[in-house]
Amino acid sequence: MGKRLTFIVLAGLSTMLFGTVTARDLSVADRVRAQEAIDRVYYQHQIGTTVPFEQAVSRAAIEAKVLKSLRLSLALERFWKVRVDGEALRLEMERIEHSTQFPERLREIYRALDDDPVVIQEVLARGALVERMARRFHAEDFEAGRSSWAEWDHFWAEVEGQLDSAKFRASDPDDDRASAQTLACLPDDSFDTSSTATPCFDVFASRAWTGSFAVYWGGSSQNSNQGGRYDPLLDTCTPTSTVNAPTARRFNSTTAAGQIVIVFGGNRGVGGNQTADDGGRYDPLLDSWLPVANDIGRWSHSALWTGQRLLIWGGRQQDFFAITAGRLYDPATNVWTDIASTNAPSSRYLPSTAWTGAKMIVWGGGYQPQFSSEILYNNGGIYDLNSNSWSPLSTVGAPPAAKGFQAFWTGSRMFVSYSSGRLFDPVSNTWSAASSTGAPSGNAFGVWSGRELIVLGTQASYRYDAALDTWRTATSSSSWTGAGNLWIGNGVLSWGTHPVLYVVDNDRDGLTQSCDNCPLHYNPTQSDFDHDSQGDVCDLNDGLIYIYSSDPNSRQWQSESGYTTWNSYRGSLAALRVSGLYTQAPGSNPLAARDCGLSDPYVLDPVVPSPGEVTFTLVTGVAGGVESSLGTDSAGVPRANASPCP
Repeated sequence: MGKRLTFIVLAGLSTMLFGTVTARDLSVADRVRAQEAIDRVYYQHQIGTTVPFEQAVSRAAIEAKVLKSLRLSLALERFWKVRVDGEALRLEMERIEHSTQFPERLREIYRALDDDPVVIQEVLARGALVERMARRFHAEDFEAGRSSWAEWDHFWAEVEGQLDSAKFRASDPDDDRASAQTLACLPDDSFDTSSTATPCFDVFASRAWTGSFAVYWGGSSQNSNQGGRYDPLLDTCTPTSTVNAPTARRFNSTTAAGQIVIVFGGNRGVGGNQTADDGGRYDPLLDSWLPVANDIGRWSHSALWTGQRLLIWGGRQQDFFAITAGRLYDPATNVWTDIASTNAPSSRYLPSTAWTGAKMIVWGGGYQPQFSSEILYNNGGIYDLNSNSWSPLSTVGAPPAAKGFQAFWTGSRMFVSYSSGRLFDPVSNTWSAASSTGAPSGNAFGVWSGRELIVLGTQASYRYDAALDTWRTATSSSSWTGAGNLWIGNGVLSWGTHPVLYVVDNDRDGLTQSCDNCPLHYNPTQSDFDHDSQGDVCDLNDGLIYIYSSDPNSRQWQSESGYTTWNSYRGSLAALRVSGLYTQAPGSNPLAARDCGLSDPYVLDPVVPSPGEVTFTLVTGVAGGVESSLGTDSAGVPRANASPCP
């Protein structure tokens, strides 16, 4: 049998050098431009954003960040007699480079700031350092009885107006000792224990990953009225603002929703109806809150993000009242709407739910009638958002009745964490058991990475690959003792005295997520044609149409932005060497073919080269009737299209 070839340019991981710094002043305008560049990097990594950066982050908000950094610097000098000089900023950058969980993303910020060490120190490092120091000094003063302000936000609101940012004068950057840190990439199945951050929230809080921040809110007590925002890039944990934040509660939902996190519901205390019927919309990039309109109060409910709206279902009110009503919340309009109730599952709390991209699958849950024993369910339903209708969910082969089990969408089935796992296929409405070979004992509670279920334990840890239906023992994770596990894109974040990251190579290309320029696509070469830190295999805006299919019976490629149709050209490598023709007329040799005007980024290709033959494929995009080029050869010479599509 012959073969098909793909040629990929090798791109290595650069080493960061933080060189000698020359003193110079930065204007407020300079700082605002730099802060905007930093915020753009954060924003482009947020998951599911739907509006442009300029619409999501106002110029005024960026200016406010810069002025706050300058005023915090003045506050340190005025109230605590501490001046943040160049040496302090240099040490802060060394801390960040040593502790960052996202070295590749830190490189992006360096490049966005033109690798200017003065700007990096004065904007990136100062912003992280001065707030952390000021908050610590304020807390120490309150504990020692030197301050009457218990909450930081109250203290800052009182003193901020007394600080004139125009009086800020930067210290000379430290130019005697330069930092030359190499940003290392740890291997798959290893622990990163370099973090120096300390928890700034209740580790039992509900939590969400936005793509740039881990946000925690609420906790194990009804008195939990604050949360925390962990930035793995800077390795900083900062309490979320309490200004306009929801009131204290527990058992609330915290759901990532594009650029924001939505907190809703919860239990405010003991006795009477303490069910919360409100919440908040938190923007972690701006550390600000907007209210969520009042609705049916509930706690221990399901909350799923559909891509545009929050889908709430089930839950309980008071001690003996379960809820069946589902609701949709639009954060753009702050409006709630009903979903259908006909054929919906019966009232219950702590159901297991998963979002397929178009449907919500509900299974299990519990109900506590007053003066009676708790009832557990093993049934459920499937809610179709587009048709606003419910259909039944089979119980044949389902797990035994239970509440509070985890559920994850694998891409084709719902995984429920009963025993070694049960899988539900909504297309066939059937259950099947996941493989138990090599599975952990007990129930498979863990963290879903998008490809694997990762179950961390104190004695041993396990990973389940849903595509292969296989369990394997994680070799280096037997020392895990953390809490509050959360998938943050490159591994599982756990908290003890400091955060620990269990590092994962999710696409198994030899580069773990934080050092992989396409963390969800197999791309061991890390080719990056336009040097924008996004690899060719996942970059839809670099002008390259990357062919990535390994299926011998089809050709598949990226849906590069801007094109409406595609042309695919297949040819013989031997014929290319003789004729120099990249597009070979159909029939000129057995391997020559072309497929024109394709609306989908793939085409069936059943022809298999004969032994010793090699075929290649080139794909072009068409926009406005104009076909893109075939690129250039290894010498940089444009490839001619001798036999174009009509």
